[in-house]
Amino acid sequence: MPGAVTSWLRRLQDHPVFAGVQGLAGSEKTEVIALRGTEVFVAVGHNVRWADLRPVKQNENSALDYKTLDTPEIQFGIRQLSISANGRQLAVIGEEQVAAITVLPAEYLKQGAACKTRIVGRMHHNSSSGATVVKTLWHPLSRSGQTLLVLGSDTFLRMYDLSLSCEEPEQTLRFIAPQPKRRGFVLEEEEVEAASMCFGDANGWGLTNVYALMRNGDVYAASPVVPKHSVCERKWLDQLVVSVQASHDDSEDGKLRTRWVNDVVGQAKADDMGLGSPSLVNGGLDTTLVGFRKPNGTYKVPAIQGPFLFQPAPLYFSDDEIYATDINYISSGLIQVLAIASSDGKLDVCLDVEPVEAKWATAGQSCPVVSVYESINLGLEKYPNKFAPVLLKDEHAPGIFYIKHCAGVHQINVSTWLAALQQEDVEDVVKEGESSEVSILFNTDAAKTGEATPSVGLAVLFDSYLGYGTIAVLSTGQVVVNELEFTNLGHESDDEEPMTPEAVHMEDPIMNGPRYMSLLSRPAYTAPAALSAPKAVSQLVVPVSMKGPLVPNETSLRFLAAVIQKMREDIRRVFDAGRLMQSRLESQQKEYSRQLAKLNDLARRLKEGGGSEVISERLQGALDRQKDLEKRADALLQNLIATHSPALSDVEKKWFVELKRMNNKVEGMKGYTGRLEAAKERWNEVQESLRLKKEQVRIIGGSEDGGVGTPIKQGEARELKAMLEEEEEMVAKTKSKLERLLEKTSKA
Repeated sequence: MPGAVTSWLRRLQDHPVFAGVQGLAGSEKTEVIALRGTEVFVAVGHNVRWADLRPVKQNENSALDYKTLDTPEIQFGIRQLSISANGRQLAVIGEEQVAAITVLPAEYLKQGAACKTRIVGRMHHNSSSGATVVKTLWHPLSRSGQTLLVLGSDTFLRMYDLSLSCEEPEQTLRFIAPQPKRRGFVLEEEEVEAASMCFGDANGWGLTNVYALMRNGDVYAASPVVPKHSVCERKWLDQLVVSVQASHDDSEDGKLRTRWVNDVVGQAKADDMGLGSPSLVNGGLDTTLVGFRKPNGTYKVPAIQGPFLFQPAPLYFSDDEIYATDINYISSGLIQVLAIASSDGKLDVCLDVEPVEAKWATAGQSCPVVSVYESINLGLEKYPNKFAPVLLKDEHAPGIFYIKHCAGVHQINVSTWLAALQQEDVEDVVKEGESSEVSILFNTDAAKTGEATPSVGLAVLFDSYLGYGTIAVLSTGQVVVNELEFTNLGHESDDEEPMTPEAVHMEDPIMNGPRYMSLLSRPAYTAPAALSAPKAVSQLVVPVSMKGPLVPNETSLRFLAAVIQKMREDIRRVFDAGRLMQSRLESQQKEYSRQLAKLNDLARRLKEGGGSEVISERLQGALDRQKDLEKRADALLQNLIATHSPALSDVEKKWFVELKRMNNKVEGMKGYTGRLEAAKERWNEVQESLRLKKEQVRIIGGSEDGGVGTPIKQGEARELKAMLEEEEEMVAKTKSKLERLLEKTSKA
């Protein structure tokens, strides 16, 4: 059961790879762990450790160890780790420097093999640049998987293709350009600093959209931001083509979007079999990757769109000076959500009502609009430390994300009201008060003393062997593991519709009586929500001051009171869930007895009425009904075929007619092939006739034994010469016809 701390989880919490982890002095945003499957990378000081977590569960008696990667190039304190999607590159981020480590497979790391380490943008990211590194992202469309985006606090976004160069960026954007200085007395404007960034999702232009968050709360976007050498799924490119064609935008940007997409599609068709070709992959959808180069020509640098307009404006829960810390893009179905975290624990959940599209023109730009659905207050304004909240999206559960902060970790689930929003009107959902589910995974200030231990690392573990859960590392080196349930992955269920009152009283055409109605309600039974993660697995982290013998004081008594209160709440929830399960069990027992009685009654009736004409009539009626159902199924199948495979259009019909005509022209009786065969036969006849003529000349000119024959008269010689010239001319014409036919056949 999730929430039960098993022995292997305790071993994981005591793994030596996490020993010595602590937050850097003066660092607001930290992320010191990264996962690659079951492998974990941990940053300690200026070193990166690696360990495989599978031995923790495979052999509980084995000694656990780790390897420290040989990276002498890294001489700075590591704040964040970010691993690429293919798991081959690890970005190491310091306060002002960035490095990239080429990560080898696990079997080589176990042997202590050296990894290649490169310093990224040495001229742009250093102590003399005056800007800190706030966020790095690996581009999802990179063909090499080595395209790294680096956002500085000076709002510069630099994109490096590490497979080509680590020093100079492939592309540079600036979200906010400095304002020109004006003469006279003006108020000093506050300098805007960047806080974080994120990519969009796979809808529309999302994979090319970069959203940048400023510390003052403004949000900007740029699109399209793509590497010079890109790769994408055919399905995504098909959807983008349909979206652009359906927009019917005649503006300058609309024309540029159409030209840009056509350029990419042309490259994909030249490199592949073409878009939309049928395939049996993934149930008929072809997800083959197609490569393309970033279109050049008349395209300018992507325009900066923003700042975004928040309608309605978000709520504020603190009078103190706050700043935005992180942004993430959450996708669940057809509706997308922008989540923005602030330093006081406020979380703004916004609907992306106007998805960002590619733009190049800068004149007449309009600010995109996002709708603030709700503002969640986590109540962090009372904590004096400066560890900024960080958002982490759960890639395996749509609509679920986590927020790591100075007092623990919360789980936010927006899939509940997003599902209702896709089926109902927005106003109805708002009136019903649908809100996100906020759950505490663990709390480091259970005693409510105002002194909490911040989380410096958080990662989601998803493996068929180790399971599904979160691994969090505290600034004191403690490790907190939360198991989650695989049932919370946000997949749609195929529950049956409930039985309507009209259906209960319908007659059974075979049994000549009312239909059997089960006592059990539908949809199928599921476990009570109180027993599902994470509500039953929220943990209380023991304060560092309570390590060792228990000393009665205010802090320890507060903590024990919080533990007792939590245990009482958990017991009450489990008890209520047990009563529900007991009630369900009693209903199932009653239903089981009813079904046994019904089966006995059916067996008795079958035994009493065996061989009678009534059963024969019922059987014949069932057969007739089955035939009627088969006819209806055939008609429905024909309608489906006609809907999904419609008749050919006029253009397609003309195309097939032209193909048939060309086929007849090439392979028909009078086509190129037939004419070529006839020409070959004529050629053979001419060759044979010429051979006979030459034989006759030889015989006339001399005897068979080589002696001198009868002399030829002058008139006969002229006649023979004319005949030979005529045959030679005929052979030349036949040869030229054969050559022309061969040329036409090769072109066809």
